[in-house]
Amino acid sequence: MDVKLLKKCKLLIKKYKKEQNNIRSLIDLSHTDMNEEEKYFLEEKYNKILPEPGRLVVISKYNCDFCMVAPKSESRVYQLYLNFGFQACENCLKLNKPQSASINYSIRTKCVGYFEFRRWFPENHFFNKTDNLYKIHLYINRSDGSIDKWYMSQNNFVMQKRADIYFIVTDGVKIKAVPLTELKDLNPEIYQCEKEIREKFKIYTNK
Repeated sequence: MDVKLLKKCKLLIKKYKKEQNNIRSLIDLSHTDMNEEEKYFLEEKYNKILPEPGRLVVISKYNCDFCMVAPKSESRVYQLYLNFGFQACENCLKLNKPQSASINYSIRTKCVGYFEFRRWFPENHFFNKTDNLYKIHLYINRSDGSIDKWYMSQNNFVMQKRADIYFIVTDGVKIKAVPLTELKDLNPEIYQCEKEIREKFKIYTNK
């Protein structure tokens, strides 16, 4: 995601949060005069403005996480990581609603899905050399002091934890959170772009 689009989405987030606050105020002020159907409608509208990402399995092709009415044409998925993210109609995609909701989620949780993380970098970058993240190997230190080759997990996040950024890696069975500080010492590709990763993560996850 380029800086121009990121700034645009953050402005949209502010706009959407204001809309949510207006709806919440209406619900709180009118709760005694509102029947259950009216309250449900407003709650649903509130949740559709900046929805939470969800599992993208066993889903209808005609659903949009951002619209009150189901779209007439098939929706598309915007994945944060494998089978997790948003469904959006063509119109909401054009309005950058999934991107805005993804950024809002990352600001709140300090987590960025691996698919979203890879969108930060050009197609020829190390993180985008293959569509299969399990083929992007990373060397890590084992608890016994040995060095082993693990892989980026397609089903997880890059996340901020304490003072470092952690990558979730897997050996195909187990998963492990490894700090960027450790990864860059064992992986030349990570060492070369460590500063860029930290800068992009900070810009993306800050309000």
